[in-house]
Amino acid sequence: MDKKTSKIDHLVKNYLNQSKQAIRQTFGQPNKKYDNEVWIYNRYRYGIFKEEISFLFEDDKVNDVVLTEYLFCMEMYAIYYYSSLKPPYRIVK
Repeated sequence: MDKKTSKIDHLVKNYLNQSKQAIRQTFGQPNKKYDNEVWIYNRYRYGIFKEEISFLFEDDKVNDVVLTEYLFCMEMYAIYYYSSLKPPYRIVK
């Protein structure tokens, strides 16, 4: 497992099937919400890196996770975890 997939693997292990309340307690208010089914959180490092974590909910539980990395506001890659797919990880550059 490389560094990219280890980050999302950590998120999946810790937050998959967690409630919206648990996510809110850990991450606070989301930076963006879409139909209350997708919550997006942004993390910044060194002023040039941005990490965007998206939690997709089904029945008020985390069902899927997307991790997108940006450098100077340009998307470098996105890693998708879809619980219904085999293999569940997809990396898009």
